[in-house]
Amino acid sequence: MPGTLPLDARVWTSNSENLGRRARVIDRDEIIVLLKAAVEGAGTQEAFAARHGFHPSYISMLLRGKCGPGPVLISALGLRTVYELLE
Repeated sequence: MPGTLPLDARVWTSNSENLGRRARVIDRDEIIVLLKAAVEGAGTQEAFAARHGFHPSYISMLLRGKCGPGPVLISALGLRTVYELLE
């Protein structure tokens, strides 16, 4: 299918300090696990949301699986989206 990576595709990050560094691929479920841990560390969903500039209902919707994580949340969790160029 066009636009999809094969199941065994490798994902690499690339930045000026470390070209071709191997990245760990995580899925949506693992992002939610990280979010739950971050919320627990902040004390409450409201505290986490306030600290990172989110509306508390967005955090609740994420945790209930009602919406997917956006790029700002990905960044707030210390993650980044990377893409592999296939030859």
